[in-house]
Amino acid sequence: MPRLNRQDARNARFGKRGFKYSLSYLGVLGVLAFPSLLNAAPRITVRTEASVAGRTVRLRDIAPFANGTLGDVTLGAAALPGRSCKITAGEIRLRVRAAGHNPNALSLPPAVTVTTTGGVTGGSAPLIKVATEAVRKALPWPAADVTIEPAFVPSLPTFRGSGTPTVTAGAPVLRSSRTAVVPVTVALGSETRTVDVTLRLKVTALAVVAARPIARHAVVGPEDVTLARVEVSGTGAALANVADAVGKRAVSSLPAGRRLSKSDIEEAPVLLANARVTVRVVAGLVEVTTTGTAAEEGRIGQVIRVRLLPDPTRPGPARVVRGRVESADTVIVGE
Repeated sequence: MPRLNRQDARNARFGKRGFKYSLSYLGVLGVLAFPSLLNAAPRITVRTEASVAGRTVRLRDIAPFANGTLGDVTLGAAALPGRSCKITAGEIRLRVRAAGHNPNALSLPPAVTVTTTGGVTGGSAPLIKVATEAVRKALPWPAADVTIEPAFVPSLPTFRGSGTPTVTAGAPVLRSSRTAVVPVTVALGSETRTVDVTLRLKVTALAVVAARPIARHAVVGPEDVTLARVEVSGTGAALANVADAVGKRAVSSLPAGRRLSKSDIEEAPVLLANARVTVRVVAGLVEVTTTGTAAEEGRIGQVIRVRLLPDPTRPGPARVVRGRVESADTVIVGE
């Protein structure tokens, strides 16, 4: 076997080291290009499309395998029923990180489209029951006058364990006199889920309604109004007694069947514009009585303008004074 000279031996040694260095270099590049090789833990896949029945979008709505507190992370408000909203991957990472979880555990698409479906889903009877009881206790109206119907109710959450979960309702939030949202907590063992139950309210009460059309500025008589059970936006907004409307004046034209509220009527003026009145001019112990014409309508105690009748001994325009209405035909000036 021929001996290698010194240069050939050096090249042989360098070739072996170069091969080792090349393998190390390729290994580093592989780790940088595929960091998942360092952490082979399974990632939670997030859907590109999902649907919700409530008013809030949580992570479990778009990632079915997100359990526990990770699944409870709130991503934002849902769209109106029948509409959709988009949640970007950046927004999801931000909400998950703010809740104390690692967003790298999620396999995220660029955006998720979430559609809000109205109505009641299956298995939601326990949620409706506790939510309805909570709303009845919180309503400011008599329970007999309120009808409660489910509007948007998600299905009963599922758990990994076996058994019957406990369902409890939180404090209802009355969005209006017709809508209430109740946070309901469902628990089984150490696992808990919170969902929003939206209920539709229908409040009915005995209220004063127009028995026939009432013209604008017409004085309401006993035959113009009656009591009827109607849907109201709150018991304080409707007139409950016929006596509260009779003798008042309609602010605007009221059709038959219209529920009357305090804003629909006003005190009728006792003195109409252009009516002939007696004007009592008082200055200390001196009082002079004359006649004039009301330049505007007025109620008892209201200050109005009165046009005095012209004095035949003093030519010129009629003098206008301001006085307080004392009765249907008397105005006092200067008292």
